[in-house]
Amino acid sequence: MSGGRPPWLRRAFDRSCEVLAAAGLPAPTRSVLTGDMAGPRVGSVRQHWHEHPVIGLTPEGLHATLSQAEAGWPARFFALADDLGDRDLHYRAVSETRRGGPAHLEITVEAASDAPDDVRNADLIRDWLHTADLDAQLPALMDAVFKGYAVTELVWEGSEGQWRPSRLLARNPRWFRPDPEDLRTLRLMVEGAGDAPGLPRTGDPQLAVLPPGKFIVHESDARGGIPLVTALARPAAWGVLFKTFAVKDWLVFSETYGMPFRVGKYRPGLPDAEIDRLFASVRAMGSDAAAVIPDDQQIEIVSLAGQAASDLYERLAVYFDLGLSKVILGQTTTTDAVNGGHAVSREHQQVREDIERRDARALAATLNRDLVRPWVLLEHGRPARGFPRLRIGRPDELPRAELARVLASLVPLGLRVGESDVRDRLGLPEPGPEQEVLRAPTAPAPEAGPQPQALPALQAAQRAPAGGGRDLIDDTVDAILAMTDPGSESAVAVLLAGEAAGTFEEFLARLAAIAAKPPAGDFVRALERAGFGAAVAGRLGMPLSGEE
Repeated sequence: MSGGRPPWLRRAFDRSCEVLAAAGLPAPTRSVLTGDMAGPRVGSVRQHWHEHPVIGLTPEGLHATLSQAEAGWPARFFALADDLGDRDLHYRAVSETRRGGPAHLEITVEAASDAPDDVRNADLIRDWLHTADLDAQLPALMDAVFKGYAVTELVWEGSEGQWRPSRLLARNPRWFRPDPEDLRTLRLMVEGAGDAPGLPRTGDPQLAVLPPGKFIVHESDARGGIPLVTALARPAAWGVLFKTFAVKDWLVFSETYGMPFRVGKYRPGLPDAEIDRLFASVRAMGSDAAAVIPDDQQIEIVSLAGQAASDLYERLAVYFDLGLSKVILGQTTTTDAVNGGHAVSREHQQVREDIERRDARALAATLNRDLVRPWVLLEHGRPARGFPRLRIGRPDELPRAELARVLASLVPLGLRVGESDVRDRLGLPEPGPEQEVLRAPTAPAPEAGPQPQALPALQAAQRAPAGGGRDLIDDTVDAILAMTDPGSESAVAVLLAGEAAGTFEEFLARLAAIAAKPPAGDFVRALERAGFGAAVAGRLGMPLSGEE
C-alpha cells in the first residue's frame, strides 16, 4: 500500500466512523492504527499504581464508591474490584472460573457465502487465529462482566501491503472514563495535547475518542442499563464486605477462646516484685490470654457456648460464599461442597453452561464488531454480501465425526449441502491453488445385469397398504426379490426362507445360511443394497411396513 492515507480512510467504513465524520472529527490515521496509543506514560494520568479502597472499607465507604461510579467516575470502583480478588479467596476462585469459561471453547469463522471473495475474507481471519493469542485475551475481555468495561488495544501491521493485527494489548479500565453525556461511550483519559497524539478530543480536553478499528471494547449487559451499573463486582463487593466482618469476629473469637486461658494466683500481701515474676511466668507459657489474681478472687469468662459461637461465624462465611457463587456462576454445586444429588448437580451444571454460552456469544459479537469488521474493511473494503462471522462456543450441532458419517450417508441420496458450510463446521480453510486436494476414490464399474436401488424398493414397500398380517419380514423379502433375478435359485431360497421364518431373527439366520452357499453373488449384492437401504430408512424414520 502506498504512502499517505490508505483508501479505506476515504470511506465512512462503519457506523462509528460515520458518527465521527458527522461530529466533524477526523478518522484514525495510519500512525494511530500502527502505534501504541493507550499505554501508560510517565507524567500521564495512566499509571500502574492505584489506591486500595478495600482497606478499612465500611458500608458507607462502599456506597460512596458505587455512587461515584454511577456518576461517571469509576476509577475507585475499578480499583476496588481488583482488590476484592486479593481480599477474598472464594471471590477470586469463582471470578477466575467465570473469566476463563469462554477461553477453552472452540473459535470458528463462517464465511458470508460460497463466493470466492467471501471465502477469502473468512480465510483471512482463520489463518490469523492459528497464530494469534486471542485465547489469552478472552479472559481479559471477560473482565467486563465484573467491572462493566474491558478494553484491548489493537496494534496493526501494514508494512507489507496487507493489514494484520500484530499485537493485542489488554488495557487497564482505570485509564478510561465513560462520556459524561451518555455515561456509556468509553473515552481514553489523556494528559495534554502531547499524550496519545492523533486521537481526537471531545469537549473535555482530558478525554480522547476511541477511533473505530483501534480498540476492542467489551461491555457488560447483564440486565440492561449503563455498564457500570450492571457490573457483577457491585453486588459481590457487599458480600465480600459483610463476610469480612464475620471472618474478623471469627478470628477474634478463635484468638480468645481457641487458646487455654491461664490464671496465676498469689496470696495476699505478696510483694509486687513477686507478683511481676508470677505474671512473667504465666505469660511465658504461650499466648496473651493470661492473668494473675489474688487467690481469694476469681475471674469469670461469660460467652456463648464455644462450639455454637464458632459455628455461627462459619455459617455466616459459608452463606456469603454461596451468595457469591450464585451471583457469578448462577449456581453452587460446581464450586461449593453442596450435596444436592445427581439430578440437582446436573441441573446446576446446565445453568453454568448456559451462562458460559451467553458470555461466549457476547464476546463473539464484540469481536465481530471491533476486530473482524474493521479488518475486512481495511484489507478488502466493504464486501458485497456481508462480513464473515466469528463464533465462540460448544457447537449445538453434531460433533465432527458424526457430521462426516451423516454426510457420507445422505449426500449420495441427494442431500444438498453447501461446501463452505461444511468447511466452517470443520474449521478447514479453502485450499490454495498449489495444494494437493484430497478426492474420493474412483468407484469400480458396475457389474452387468439389473441394478435396482434398495431405497426405492423399500419406499415402495412402505407405500403398499398394510393388510393380511404383513410385517417387516414380508417387506424385506419383497425388497430383496425386487432386486434379484426372479428365476434364480437364490431368489427362490429367499422366498422359502421368508415363508418358513417365524421371527425376524430366524429370518436373518436363514439368510446367512443361503448367502454361504455358492453361487449366490447376485443375492449377496442384493442383500447388501437392501441392508443399506434399510439402515438409511431407519435413520430417516421410515417404517418398512405400511403401518405408521
